[in-house]
Amino acid sequence: MSGARGLPDALERRELLYAPQKRSVDFTGLGERYLEQGRLSEALDCFERLEAGARKAAVERVRDQAVAAGDAFLLARLDVGSPLDEATWRRAFEAAKAAGKDRFALRIARKLGDAPAIEALERALGLRTAEAAPPAPEPSATDEARPTEPPSA
Repeated sequence: MSGARGLPDALERRELLYAPQKRSVDFTGLGERYLEQGRLSEALDCFERLEAGARKAAVERVRDQAVAAGDAFLLARLDVGSPLDEATWRRAFEAAKAAGKDRFALRIARKLGDAPAIEALERALGLRTAEAAPPAPEPSATDEARPTEPPSA
């Protein structure tokens, strides 16, 4: 393994994950090493290749770390296989905001349908400007030339 800290580089990882294997691969150990390095997506790639029982526990650990990090990208990936509940998304939203990850917080707020949070984050990110009240219509030339009628008695 030629990558950092004995981990496979991108090409080696692709071969391990997607090519037919000539030898057994310890996806649990490899996933654990990625997890220790904070490389959650790569860890998930490995854990998804485990048998059902071991996979569930390992993927839950990745999910917990992704929630704590407010990682909307990884949580969206996890949500496809096993939908996350609203409380989990809320915890991730708060974590993303606390970490200053406004784009991730915006993505999560959109997932939650939280209109006030979406508006505030879009403003903070410069994606939305303050909406000015529309100007009052100016009187036309025909309006000014038209005499006003006295009230009927």
